Amino acid sequence: MGMDITSRVDESAYPVRALGGIRSGSDPSCGQLESPGLSPKSQAAKIRLQQLSEQNGVMREQKHDLQRRVARAKLEVEERLDRKTAENFILMEDNEELLDLMAQVRELVDQREGLKARGKREGFDSIKAEVEVLRKKRTQLRFLMDRSKPRPAPRTSPGQMPAEYSSSEDENE
Repeated sequence: MGMDITSRVDESAYPVRALGGIRSGSDPSCGQLESPGLSPKSQAAKIRLQQLSEQNGVMREQKHDLQRRVARAKLEVEERLDRKTAENFILMEDNEELLDLMAQVRELVDQREGLKARGKREGFDSIKAEVEVLRKKRTQLRFLMDRSKPRPAPRTSPGQMPAEYSSSEDENE
């Protein structure tokens, strides 16, 4: 049992021993840690505590910076989602309007084909009034189709619908 206990200690774990101890005046930044009566382990622990405290401060600053960045990114994503939701709402309305127009166009085509067949059987003079009604319907549909041509989606603040798409449009129909 003649083995010295300090020979089993890893010197890298104790910077004071690795540096040969703290000497008065050798390093001004570490001079404050030199206390008479402290063992090299205590001095090394104080140095390590100071290093960890400095790292802790740096890491706290990084943490707060990251939290600010995440909050800003989250806000940007929410705003973008609100814009896309508003644009999607507008596109869904446009799609419904186009589907309605397509149904009206199909109905008009069917009526026209029926009138053509009847005109061949009975004579075209007998269906003149009905043909004129179909022409008026066709003109109305063309006007509606021109009005519903693709238009850029207006930009609004998140959560707001453009004024032109509010419920007042339903009253005009």
